[in-house]
Amino acid sequence: MIKVEKIGRVSALLNVPSDASACYVFAHGAGAGMTHRFMEAAAVGLADRGVASLRYSSPTWRRAGKRP
Repeated sequence: MIKVEKIGRVSALLNVPSDASACYVFAHGAGAGMTHRFMEAAAVGLADRGVASLRYSSPTWRRAGKRP
């Protein structure tokens, strides 16, 4: 969980390879959550290239709990 000012806490997944030289921060779209297979594949692909990633769940998604 990450605390965000004026919003509260949001869920997040941090993937840090041992040789990380940068960090890419990204959120899911309206059609799937941060644990969707595409999001996971992107995080793994970044890690294979030495880039850490932080996936987070949109506060709107968390409140709605369903697709728009």
